[in-house]
Amino acid sequence: MSHKMNHKWWIVLMAAMLFILPGCGGAKKSCKKSAEAYFDYLSGNSWGSIYNMLTKEHQKMIGSKKRLAFLMEEVFEYKGSKKFKLKSLVAYPGKDSCNVQIVYDYAVRLRGENEKPYTDISETLIFKRSPEDKKWYLEIPGGSELSGF
Repeated sequence: MSHKMNHKWWIVLMAAMLFILPGCGGAKKSCKKSAEAYFDYLSGNSWGSIYNMLTKEHQKMIGSKKRLAFLMEEVFEYKGSKKFKLKSLVAYPGKDSCNVQIVYDYAVRLRGENEKPYTDISETLIFKRSPEDKKWYLEIPGGSELSGF
């Protein structure tokens, strides 16, 4: 098989993965893997995948994937965000709860303004292990206040 043919198959495979992977969103078997997935979903504006990884309690607080998209894009102003770069991710797992410290950079262009970079954004993510499937689900600090939006 020629080099050009290998290259074409690689492109076809990658294109297929783009259609398959969005449906794979959700919690993972380790706290660190869930945190890495969260950052990937955040970077890709995959709000549905983030919604799928929320604890059931926090899904109820938010209400729907569409509502989470509104919160992420309009309230937290991630609409138009790009150039995400994860600088560090450190997990502090416990038996059923895990805190993860992430530091990242990104850029955003809002309402016709020039692109604005944000650097060294530090967040602490909270994950809870589900007793049903043993996967690590995301909790949103202050989630009860978000239901008021």
